[in-house]
Amino acid sequence: MVVGVFLFLLLDRLIKFGSLQPNFFYTGVINARLGMLFILHPSWTQWFSVSVLGVMGVCGVFLWISLDSLLKKKVAAPLLLILGGGASNVFDRFVYGGAIDMFSVPGFTIFNLSDIALLGGAFYLGVVLWHQKYIQERS
Repeated sequence: MVVGVFLFLLLDRLIKFGSLQPNFFYTGVINARLGMLFILHPSWTQWFSVSVLGVMGVCGVFLWISLDSLLKKKVAAPLLLILGGGASNVFDRFVYGGAIDMFSVPGFTIFNLSDIALLGGAFYLGVVLWHQKYIQERS
């Protein structure tokens, strides 16, 4: 799992680094805001992001410990996506003062690959856990 987080971070870093270079096929911007236009002072967003990542990590460890070996295999990928995406955004906040975002939904939000990984991992984890509960209730 650690290798997977490292590989995700490496890919995400390469994409973000490329987006800040001139003449790249898309342009990245440094977004000091937190998700969905939640605004805090930049120094607060750094520590708030670290706190949230820490809580997610602790919850992930408790979830991992409480599961049987079959279910651990099912939740490894979503946990990897959640922790990898969170770690990458926290790194951005400390190095650049905000997350490097490159995808935009006009009039709504701007986001990056890490945000997609976070939301996708959370959705995937919810589906896996819901499915497991459904199976237990049916048997």
